[in-house]
Amino acid sequence: MVMKNKIFKVLIIAILSANVVYAESSRKIRISDVPMSKIEEDYKKLGDREDLFIKDKNGVYKYSYGDTAQKLNGIDPKTVEVFNKFYLKDKNGVYYFDMNKLNKFSSDNIFSKIEGADIPSFVQLMFGYAKDKDKVYFEGKELKGADVKSFKIIISNGKVIVKDKNKIYKEF
Repeated sequence: MVMKNKIFKVLIIAILSANVVYAESSRKIRISDVPMSKIEEDYKKLGDREDLFIKDKNGVYKYSYGDTAQKLNGIDPKTVEVFNKFYLKDKNGVYYFDMNKLNKFSSDNIFSKIEGADIPSFVQLMFGYAKDKDKVYFEGKELKGADVKSFKIIISNGKVIVKDKNKIYKEF
């Protein structure tokens, strides 16, 4: 019986510890709990649409549903640059919003790092496309075989064509 109690106590401590670690890593703040004067003083709105991201000295936050913003772990608030709700970068990398992580019970960021992306030359285009000096990306994944130099998105007469010198990738 004594052994069962010890095992039970160790199990409870492990579960509580895991919950504390999870809560800390995926911390959410309630926007309505922060006075508007505090938002203007301590938080900087990021991106073209002011309602998507904010940052303070401690981190970068993406608005979630309702009245909360989720902290994006590992994103540097001093160097973050938000392109749109899908792409952002900081001194450590380029990141893409990962819809697969949105609904998972996970302490991971909802942004995935784009491995191998060239940070200084990275630019977001339109319709989920982006490029750097070496590669073209669609929805955060490398578009294999795309020619970076000739890659373009053409909008004409209500039609959109995504192409390079070798291929038309999408037409809508």
